[in-house]
Amino acid sequence: MNLLEELARKHKADKYQHKYTDYYSNWFEPVRKDELKILEIGVFEGASARMWAEYFPNSKIYCTDIAIGIDKRSVGCSEFIMNNLKSDRIFPHYIDQSNREDMQKFIDIYSGNFDIIIDDGHHFQKHQQISLGFLFPHLKEGGVYIIEDITIPKDRYKGMSYNDCWGISDVDNFTDTTFNVLVDFVANNKLNSPYMTDKEIK
Repeated sequence: MNLLEELARKHKADKYQHKYTDYYSNWFEPVRKDELKILEIGVFEGASARMWAEYFPNSKIYCTDIAIGIDKRSVGCSEFIMNNLKSDRIFPHYIDQSNREDMQKFIDIYSGNFDIIIDDGHHFQKHQQISLGFLFPHLKEGGVYIIEDITIPKDRYKGMSYNDCWGISDVDNFTDTTFNVLVDFVANNKLNSPYMTDKEIK
């Protein structure tokens, strides 16, 4: 068991259950003690923010989420959790990752230049792609941008409503899923996202 998995288990972050800690350990172990600026979208109960803070002892961890009840979503983060996360190295902040104005206010406060950005937010396709388009310019050259949970079991969601299937609009062909958008980009060197602006696509 690697150190990151140990910390995930200690803080009750579910990343080890998805095997993400194996990949993250391989990528991040060489820079673990560097002074990095790390942003993770998605706080929920604060487990992964605490995990990252302990794993990266010299880094600053910026974590964002929506407030509970925003847009009738059941997920989100309570003010109690946000306040209890605050430290000299953990900076929690409320933003809606599908709202560019919200994200701009966050950047205005904390600036960009992130070494690592991890999207473990609401997992809606639109939200993932808006965040990618908006935040990618705020990633350091050579930095790492990660979107978790992008594989969609199509058989399960075919024909379901937008809110029940992680915000997939095209439930017949799945062309708007973040996974398909990125696979198409790698294959054809062309980004076709229905949710990004032309400037963001460039």
